[in-house]
Amino acid sequence: MLLMAWTAQAQNSIKVVPTMKKGDVRTYEIEVSSNIPDSPVKMAQQSVYTVVDANSNGYVMDITYKEWTTNGESAGLVGKLMSMSESMMQNAHMRLATDK
Repeated sequence: MLLMAWTAQAQNSIKVVPTMKKGDVRTYEIEVSSNIPDSPVKMAQQSVYTVVDANSNGYVMDITYKEWTTNGESAGLVGKLMSMSESMMQNAHMRLATDK
């Protein structure tokens, strides 16, 4: 029964097409927490998306990872890995091209 529900859900997809124009800037914040026993990790991350180009074929966006915080130092091995990721991703820049 579970497999049938999963199959039915996989066949129905929702297409989301954002409407953006060149120069638009959007900031997104993500908060995540883990349920790892003896090592709960909480992470918060802020990304800024800037639309460099927009046309009928899609978008070109610059993404900058601004704030990246975690309580990882006190949360075991997984937390320490998250803390290392935090320092590497701070102000990281990426260019993304999409299609519709």
